[in-house]
Amino acid sequence: MKELIFDLDHWEWKCLEDFGSYQDIHDFVGNQQAVDAHKSSMTYFAIDPASHPENTDALLRTETEVRIKKSLFHFASSSIVSLCTTYEVASKQFFKCLFVNHPMFMYDFIGAESRRGTIKLKDVVEARNYGKVIEDAANNAASAATKGKYSDILKRAAKLCDAQTNEQLVNQIDTIQRLRNRIVHEKESSSFGVKDVGEAHQHIAQAIENLGHFAIKMDVPGRYTYILPEGTLVLSSIAFVAVDGA
Repeated sequence: MKELIFDLDHWEWKCLEDFGSYQDIHDFVGNQQAVDAHKSSMTYFAIDPASHPENTDALLRTETEVRIKKSLFHFASSSIVSLCTTYEVASKQFFKCLFVNHPMFMYDFIGAESRRGTIKLKDVVEARNYGKVIEDAANNAASAATKGKYSDILKRAAKLCDAQTNEQLVNQIDTIQRLRNRIVHEKESSSFGVKDVGEAHQHIAQAIENLGHFAIKMDVPGRYTYILPEGTLVLSSIAFVAVDGA
């Protein structure tokens, strides 16, 4: 079985990318010179210009500017949803890696409610080897462990790893999940801006960082330079490594 790792660095980068992409668009649209340049690049064309008001060209350019600025609300809501997806996918990878390295932790997440901790004989036979049995079971258990409220997901992880959660953070990620649900199910988008996306990034990134600390505590293989930074500079055949706190 190929070693599974919890790639904390990747998920923290994806969080930053979710926020940074929106920040770039926000800064561009907020630059009036850039917007004016875009409007100036447009060419007004009409088959019968005489049938249009004289100021049609200016009106179309103004409408374009309004439409571009309104699009920020759409991109803000999309960024919040993307951040939530990053948390969901990162959480599932965390649990799968945790379960592969600590199979007994799966007990409450596999099997029917009346037969917890059991694996179907069919699944064992089809897997053909122990490693595949554990990996498949871990994948199914991870899906079960990441259902429900974001706070419950983080609390389950903490409980399995005998760790603590921050109550304020727990409440904050639930708030973000409710926001995400309003966007996805009710198409709410008219009031979100850079502040909302920034706060969502901050709290989601912190929740994923917590998962990284839990994984390190439980000796789960992974990439954790986001928490345990390491810098490497290679000059010819000489490598210099600097570790924070050394």
